[in-house]
Amino acid sequence: MAVDAGLPRAWLMLAVGADRQHGGNDGYDDDPDAHYSWDGTVPNARTVAVGDRIVLWDREAVIGASLIEEIETGHAEKILYRCPRCNRADIKRRKRQSPQFRCFPCSDTFDVATTRVERVATFRSRHDANWLDLGRCLDGRTLRSLCVSPKSQLSMRPLVWDAFVKALRSAGRGRGATFLEDATRWVQSRPEGHRPARVRVRVGQRGFRQRLLASFGPVCAFTGPGPVAALEAAHLYS
Repeated sequence: MAVDAGLPRAWLMLAVGADRQHGGNDGYDDDPDAHYSWDGTVPNARTVAVGDRIVLWDREAVIGASLIEEIETGHAEKILYRCPRCNRADIKRRKRQSPQFRCFPCSDTFDVATTRVERVATFRSRHDANWLDLGRCLDGRTLRSLCVSPKSQLSMRPLVWDAFVKALRSAGRGRGATFLEDATRWVQSRPEGHRPARVRVRVGQRGFRQRLLASFGPVCAFTGPGPVAALEAAHLYS
């Protein structure tokens, strides 16, 4: 599949917390509906940008989708594991087999990896405002087929957005696809992510809204499920 370079980029991102290993590291701190973390050792690390569309999954099914509103950058000391035989970092810790590690380049298996502390660039997206829970409506096989390179094993791989939207509509999630496309235009028209505003807020509004969300979840009484940021709490009067 090809991607139009003039369109916003879209990414399929693997979010399984400490189980998301790459290059022999210990995984990442992910909170799918709020933020996604990676570092400079990951392919596409510096390509992902504010305004990009992201779809998160856990290898089995889709979790949700959103837009990147902000990317926090920094540096950290990180323990990286390497193969004691070939010194490559393309190794993975195995859960049910022994020895504990397997090296993909040389096929060696071992219980003790070579360790090295390196200073790496760190990245964390913020995408909670437009988060859309997709209720596992698309399985992993379908998601892989919607990638630019369906056989890719990268944790952050380019996604064909139009094909993803078509799949969402086939799964009965067309309203969510429309919301994300509208939100994309909003975020891209305001690259700074915020604008000043003066609003009048009813006393007790925040607590009232939180109680409704706790009781009914992120669901509009009229249109159905939607992103938390898009929902307002209100009283109905005859």
